[in-house]
Amino acid sequence: MNKLTALIFLLCAAGLAAPFLKSHDAQFYFNRGSDTLAEADAGRGWFFRWDLRSALADFNHCIRLDPNYTEAYFSRAAIESMTGNRAKAIEDYTTLIELNPQDPDGYLARAELEAANHDFACALGDYAKVIRLAPDNRAAYRGRIDVMEMQNNYAGAMMERVRMIEDTVPAFGGSFATNRGFFSPRDPGRWSGRFLEQLDRAIESNTNFAWGYYYRGVVESSLTNDWGSALVDFRHCQDFSDDRLKDYAAIQIWAVQARIGEREKADKELQAYCQNRSERTSADWQMHIAEFLLNQISAADFAKAIAPDDTGNEQSEYWYYSGMKRLLAGNKTGASDCFRKSLTTKTRPYAVFLSARGELSSLNRMAADE
Repeated sequence: MNKLTALIFLLCAAGLAAPFLKSHDAQFYFNRGSDTLAEADAGRGWFFRWDLRSALADFNHCIRLDPNYTEAYFSRAAIESMTGNRAKAIEDYTTLIELNPQDPDGYLARAELEAANHDFACALGDYAKVIRLAPDNRAAYRGRIDVMEMQNNYAGAMMERVRMIEDTVPAFGGSFATNRGFFSPRDPGRWSGRFLEQLDRAIESNTNFAWGYYYRGVVESSLTNDWGSALVDFRHCQDFSDDRLKDYAAIQIWAVQARIGEREKADKELQAYCQNRSERTSADWQMHIAEFLLNQISAADFAKAIAPDDTGNEQSEYWYYSGMKRLLAGNKTGASDCFRKSLTTKTRPYAVFLSARGELSSLNRMAADE
């Protein structure tokens, strides 16, 4: 056999063997199924459901060839979910989790189906696992919020919103170089009403939802300028046993009174509150806030009071209350700068998130009208 004949023979043999080799290649079927899905999703035409069946057959074949092919389980489960076979999809997500227990996507996908099946306990558990593996995964927080609302646990859903803001990286879309972008002049109108509705519903369902009154007061004072209602809610916070809640409510009462021109009254009331605090030390962070607002310590001393192990919450409050003092003194530019800084710390309290956003939006509206 000459070299040319041998080459032709080898090429023919390779051509005949190629389909056989592909039929034993899990990757081939996964790729073909994925391509079919992508084309079907782009077209969404007459053959969409046929394409789903075709892709499902490829993923089935892929898994038969390689039972540990995690991506194939995920893709197959997605098709099963789209075609209404939730039980089979949950089964595939469970296998995926067993193969790769550190991947949050499997837990997240399974939780969404469990929630749709009203298997709330399992859904909340899976969402919790996602948050443990990926603390910044907002989809998991939103999933937990949805489940709690389906359970009529509106106070729990509200506190989950608080946790989402306080424990995750800010998801701001605008630039902090100016007050524009994310903090547009019309911004509060899109979300203040929704927050109040959520808080009203939570408090109606649980009249002992102490922090609900506080957060509602924050919305009323910083977003809607309903000073009277804010004062009522903040004063109601003093009826609860939570000392930390009482402290922050007292600070907010001072801020509202100062904003409406009752600075002398605000100072006297906050001073009296601080003197009557029960069994707590002057080293409390909330006491430092009060001392700063009452001009009993300087901005430098206030900054030094931030705990060495602070993850951002105290730093955020430092900038927020520094901005509030500048705002009361008529320094709008300085106040805006402080409010922006309060929102860019690694973590920030929910009240600061609402208040600083509201104050920046208010300042933007005033600037737009000038």
